[in-house]
Amino acid sequence: MEGHPILTFASAECFTHCEIGMKTHLLSAPYRKNRLPISVKTVLFLPSRESVKTFLEVSLPKPDYEVEGIKIYKETENEEVVSLLVKELKKKTGADICISSSAGTGKGIVAILFKNKIHILKTVMEIKDFKKTTTQEVKKRKEEAVEKTLNFIEKLLEEHFYG
Repeated sequence: MEGHPILTFASAECFTHCEIGMKTHLLSAPYRKNRLPISVKTVLFLPSRESVKTFLEVSLPKPDYEVEGIKIYKETENEEVVSLLVKELKKKTGADICISSSAGTGKGIVAILFKNKIHILKTVMEIKDFKKTTTQEVKKRKEEAVEKTLNFIEKLLEEHFYG
């Protein structure tokens, strides 16, 4: 996709631990052949309501519970949270592509805002009870979300530039 105008990118991530933003940065590095036409503006790790309030200046709804300040929502609430986060990220950064992620009980959710449309991606991997989950389950869900999102970004770019 070389030779295309560069699009800007910003992410506010929780359960994906900034891996979407960091891998996007790597895939778009100027020294890389066949790089993505993206310039990363910012990658934020926002695991708590307080960090969201501090950096995006928006209040999130009360979660089902918190573990050492980390917000834990059910899947349906996570959809609302990622939609809110991605809209606020767009307001704050003006980036062309904005991404947010959140997960607790249920599937992991990623929102991608591009060309004024929010796309919601969900993992197949589901955690039934976050209080009883294992490190391997959390890692598997995160890896699935990161891969699915990076593939989706590439498809969005293909459609945008060639479609």
